[in-house]
Amino acid sequence: MNNAVNWSFPTTGGGKKTGFNESGIQFFNDNTLLSLAREICQNSLDAKKDTNDDPVTVVFKSFRLKKEDIMGREKFADIINKEIEYAKKYYKNDKAPINFYSEAQKLLESDELLCLRVSDFNTSGLTGSDREIDSKWDRLVKSEGFSDNPTTSGGSFGIGKNAAFACSKLHTVFYSTLDETGLIASQGVSKLSSCELDDGNITQGTGYYGVINNTENGIRLDSMNQQLFIDPSHDERSESGTDIYILGFDDRNKSNEIPDDDNEGWVIDVAASIIDNYFVSILDKKLVVKINDMELTDKTISERFNYIYSNNFDMFNQYTIDYFNILASDKYETKHETFSMFEPDDVSFDIAFSPNFKNRVGIIKGTGMKIFDKDKLPQISFYCGVLKLVGKEVNAYFRQMENPKHDEWYPSKMADEKVARKEYNKLFDFVRATIRKYVESSIPESMDAEGVGEFLPDEFDDGSNNEPTENIVDDILEEIEVKEKPVAKNDNINKEDKNQDNDFSGGQAYADGEEEENYGQGDSNQSDGGKGTPGSTNTEKVIIDVPTGKPILTTKSRCMYTNGKYEFMFVSPVDLQNAKITVEIAGELANYKPEIIEASGERRLFSGSNVKFNGNIIEVGKVNKNESKKIQFALKETENWALEVKVYEN
Repeated sequence: MNNAVNWSFPTTGGGKKTGFNESGIQFFNDNTLLSLAREICQNSLDAKKDTNDDPVTVVFKSFRLKKEDIMGREKFADIINKEIEYAKKYYKNDKAPINFYSEAQKLLESDELLCLRVSDFNTSGLTGSDREIDSKWDRLVKSEGFSDNPTTSGGSFGIGKNAAFACSKLHTVFYSTLDETGLIASQGVSKLSSCELDDGNITQGTGYYGVINNTENGIRLDSMNQQLFIDPSHDERSESGTDIYILGFDDRNKSNEIPDDDNEGWVIDVAASIIDNYFVSILDKKLVVKINDMELTDKTISERFNYIYSNNFDMFNQYTIDYFNILASDKYETKHETFSMFEPDDVSFDIAFSPNFKNRVGIIKGTGMKIFDKDKLPQISFYCGVLKLVGKEVNAYFRQMENPKHDEWYPSKMADEKVARKEYNKLFDFVRATIRKYVESSIPESMDAEGVGEFLPDEFDDGSNNEPTENIVDDILEEIEVKEKPVAKNDNINKEDKNQDNDFSGGQAYADGEEEENYGQGDSNQSDGGKGTPGSTNTEKVIIDVPTGKPILTTKSRCMYTNGKYEFMFVSPVDLQNAKITVEIAGELANYKPEIIEASGERRLFSGSNVKFNGNIIEVGKVNKNESKKIQFALKETENWALEVKVYEN
């Protein structure tokens, strides 16, 4: 039989066609580099060798590929041309397919093509390339929707593999592996949409570069029994592992470049994503990552993190700096506790207390990847914690609750949801008990408020000119009594509506995966925030848009309660043209939206000033960078509540 090595795009045979938007690639298009970093490191950590304790090493290396060195370029360029012609016939309104394939055509005609190699070491490689069933190679390269990794693994070769294709302007990736048994395999995969061939047949969309075997039973598309060296700087492998080559690498994140820094923007972006998600893996010496000339190890991560954070803190989750510091610095006195769920001490918990903390606990699974930030915890002090699932069984159990992006837990995914919720609550009951334990033992009656003198409020005045002078300074310490106050069931409090489209948390409030609608249901709030008024004398309803997007990571923020009113103080690290504040009463299982009945700015009770309010939203207006801002407000509910107050740029 006559065999050849080239691209082949199987036809539908009259069956299902694939549209441009059907691919799982779209799932990762919102932040391609973040998704790539998460998924690649996840899969590499899952494939770690059991024979030694050395860390897994993952290498991200960009390189230029000459046009004449693109494997199967002529055949692939012909397919791209056919995609353009087919898109013109099939898509009348959606211009995205035509634009994508036209750009791909230009890339193939250019002299060089930017590519990215991602390689891992101290891993088992993609085992089983000589079989089509029960094979890691087959699940990654040839299959869709199969996820049969052991439950102890952190992820699977399911939808996550599409992250690499989302980073390619050609939607094309080449795989090459040497597995731990000595098997070698390589193959190219291109995830395009259906198009019409010269003979009138329609392709399925996905094509393969490899050995085209003409057998008695038809054509077979097989892998090549050789290593690929698409990156000229990559030597032949002598140890097991996998190389992934992304053709037409999309390094679009140029905005993250740091002035006077030699690293490209995408390098900084990938480094930030890895630190954000895998700082525990790196600190625990489970993972080493090299991104061009940048290296992240347990010895270098602190310096790299602080450098990137100081230049662009917006690249990180707002809680990462606190998690990192309680684990990697001596800045805070960190307490360590363990808990036994399925095995002895299979859960560990590190917690520290400081007025700078925002009452979040980072949930880390066994591979060292952070899953989500747990909120809805006791509001009896200022703390930060890191919870690690250490044991195999506890990791296997909670892995079943994960969503495809590995950033939430859903007990409803389990066969026995009732039991799953019991185990879920058992885990976080331990967290709550630990928080209370250290609050009661360390600060049973009072908390040292060192360093917050500048934020302690004066008495609320009535708007007259007899404004008292602040006498409290940082070297005079005020003792503040700390008491936990449970959220009362007040009919006047608007609970979160499970059908509400707007998420005031900017994607954080429900990131723990708890199905909050099962706990706090109530009447739906209108999008304008409720029926607040612009002052006690004006009954005309003020329309204030609900803020969208992520909240601003403010500094030196405090919310103090005095004589039935609150004073919220904050400093914004950037200029805000039209800042808005949302106020929510914090509960352990759900937040509540109170009704604001008074609001004032800069110690003047609101009366025709630039501060407006409606429902639980206050419109502050312009806020200057690094300027201390004070907003006073009163709620219809007159108790001293534990509040979550967030600042947004509208």
